[in-house]
Amino acid sequence: MVARFRTFAESTGADLKALAAQAASVRQQKIPFERITAPALVLVGRNDDLGTRPEVLAEAIPRAELQIIDGDHLSAVGNPAFAPAIVEFVNR
Repeated sequence: MVARFRTFAESTGADLKALAAQAASVRQQKIPFERITAPALVLVGRNDDLGTRPEVLAEAIPRAELQIIDGDHLSAVGNPAFAPAIVEFVNR
């Protein structure tokens, strides 16, 4: 999984140092999802091993919408339904 993510990150021109810093950080406090006031889209691949229990996240964020598309954590981004789901959500 790590090697696949690295390949994906490199292919998209991602900032590898920033991704490494984020991955190395550890959250010390609970994230206050209930304080999020903007509408949110939880968009996850059906076979995502990292995005487990997305319904729990969607339920924790007020005004969140859950959409599940085919794919795993990396391949869902390439799913033809991915970008339109975001565009549709933002346009509402």
